[in-house]
Order: sequence, then structure tokens, then C-alpha cells
Amino acid sequence: ALHLVACLVQIAMTTSAPLRLGSAAFSPEVQSANATFACASIVGIIAAGVGKLYLIEGHLRAYWYLLVASAVVDALWAGALVRHGEACTVLVEHAEQLRSSKSCHFTTAVPLTIFLAMCLVKLIGAAVVAAARKDIRRQYADEMLPHMRKSLEQSFGDIDGGAKPFAGGHSAATRGYGTTVF
Repeated sequence: ALHLVACLVQIAMTTSAPLRLGSAAFSPEVQSANATFACASIVGIIAAGVGKLYLIEGHLRAYWYLLVASAVVDALWAGALVRHGEACTVLVEHAEQLRSSKSCHFTTAVPLTIFLAMCLVKLIGAAVVAAARKDIRRQYADEMLPHMRKSLEQSFGDIDGGAKPFAGGHSAATRGYGTTVF
């Protein structure tokens, strides 16, 4: 749910003017690319919910990759904020040699903290999704194996008491994979 809310906020914050976070400015093109990724993420979030509900492991696998990619994007945003987040003002004109001639301060601490926290949350989410994938695999096996066993028994006879012979006179136990002739 947190990832979905973050995507909606990113889409809502997209403007046609440069976005200013502290002293860092991001162009409309960068904002549009980020909003596009957020839209794709929403589709992935919904697919992951469906995958968890209907035991479709592939949906969760895709969402795991999406979470990791999203964490990388957040880390890139944080890196841009670190790189462009310092604002300096000149205190004494034409005194570049003096150390006290200018004052610098970091202006993007709050957005940087938010992006780093979201990166951490998404990595934790990826670990949770990986555990959910294992749970789905176990749950799927628990539900499907009895049906597969029944189907095999109907097709090949009692699989516990030995295999019944095929038309060629060989049993399923003595034939190799892919060599059975009907």
C-alpha cells in the first residue's frame, strides 16, 4: 500500500515547470519519466496483488524486480539531491581566497531523507515479496499435488503399487524420460 501511495504522489507532483526540491531543480522531462515509471509500477502493484490472491508466482516475481528497480530509481533521486543540494551565498565580494567569503548549506535534507527511507522500504518490501513467493510455491504444491497424483493414477494406474505396462510391454518404471511409446 505504501508503494502505491508513493506512486500516486509522484504522479500528482509532476508539473510542466521545473520541480524544485531545496536548491535542486528537476526538468519536466525527468518528472515525466518518473511519472511514467510510477504508472507502470501501479500496474505491477495490482498484478502482484492478483498474483498473491490467485497463487500466481510469476506476478510476484515481476513485482520483486519492479521493487528493486524502483529502489534503484529512488537511490538515483537521492544521489541527484546530494549532488545538487548545496546552496552557497557569497558574503564578501571578490574575496575568493578568504575562507569566510562564502557560506554553504545543504538544502535538500528532508527530500533526501524521504527518498532514502522509500529506498529502504522498497528493499524491505522486496524481501517480503521473496518470502511470499516461497509461500505461494508451498501453498500451490500443497493444493495441486493431490490433484496431480489422482490424475497420474487415472492415467497410469496405481503409482504406489508399481507401474502398469504400456502397449510395448515395458513398464513406466523401466523406461527413460521421453522414450515411452503409445
